[in-house]
Amino acid sequence: MARDNFWKLIRNGPYASLGHYCLGETALREKKFEEAIQQLNKAATMNPLDIKAQDLWAIANRKIGRHREAQTQIEKVLRFDPLDYLGL
Repeated sequence: MARDNFWKLIRNGPYASLGHYCLGETALREKKFEEAIQQLNKAATMNPLDIKAQDLWAIANRKIGRHREAQTQIEKVLRFDPLDYLGL
């Protein structure tokens, strides 16, 4: 299964942030928003330049009604990358 492979990425140091991102994206697609938030937060913490993880984190927060957190994150992303298509 894909999830098993993503967990293997997490155990392999240099690819851990990618594994968390993939698990977060998968959870978001499955509408498991809390799980998505946890995994995407880990990905963004490990790799602060991962704009996609930060965008998806904001989307997951918006889906569960945490609009203020989502808006704050989007504003932060847009300060770093004003042309971020998901943030616009």
